[in-house]
Amino acid sequence: MHNIPAPISENRFSLRERFSSDRLSWLLLLISIALALAIRLAFLGTKSLWLDEIWSVEIARMPWHSFLWVVRNMDPNTSLYYGLLHLWMSFGESEFSLRLLSVLFSVLTLPPLFALGTHLLGRRAGAIAALLLAVNLFDVQWSQEARTYALLVFLVTLSSLYFIKSIEGPSRKNWLLYSSFSVFAVYAHIFAVLVLFAQLASLAFLRRRELPWKGVCSSAIAVGIFTSPVAWLIVVRSRAPLVPLDWIPGPSIRHIYD
Repeated sequence: MHNIPAPISENRFSLRERFSSDRLSWLLLLISIALALAIRLAFLGTKSLWLDEIWSVEIARMPWHSFLWVVRNMDPNTSLYYGLLHLWMSFGESEFSLRLLSVLFSVLTLPPLFALGTHLLGRRAGAIAALLLAVNLFDVQWSQEARTYALLVFLVTLSSLYFIKSIEGPSRKNWLLYSSFSVFAVYAHIFAVLVLFAQLASLAFLRRRELPWKGVCSSAIAVGIFTSPVAWLIVVRSRAPLVPLDWIPGPSIRHIYD
């Protein structure tokens, strides 16, 4: 039995409805960006820098040769953020200016998060995800500090977006961008590897025949090679730290409960 085409009026109505929905999603994204910027800029420079922020500033303030020595011998983690902060400090060193870098990374996370949600579940889901992040308490808190966490979220979001794109539409460009953002994320904070492991674990839910194994293996090897220096430095420093680590409490069931 032949399929009977829908009336032209119904097709036009469907297209009009879809266009209206897409326009609403884009509008919601713009509102989310404006809202996120307003919330994060509010009272940004009113509080003095606290201990961890001072540590970031002191490392970033060093000349490059001293900066590299500290990365090699004292604090190899979050080195990407320290380097970016070093460049950013040429615009000023007030509390507001120092924290503004984190604000920018936090707000810049919204468009790729919107794209990631759209890619997975549609524009409406992407717009809702962006709005939820814009008002998320933890993201607001860490975007108002001169620390690496806003940069980390920005990079793992881009990594996840291009991971999905690479799986669905394998290409040299997509795999290169995925590998690059993944490497940058690890240099922003070593905990980014947890996201990379989660990405690889998700492949278990797909059909093996559908997986672009060549791209997956090549990118995994590339990420492993380019992140090995920071992994090695962190292992070495944890065995013989110049900065004592006795302030970190040992894990317990109580900590998991809390």
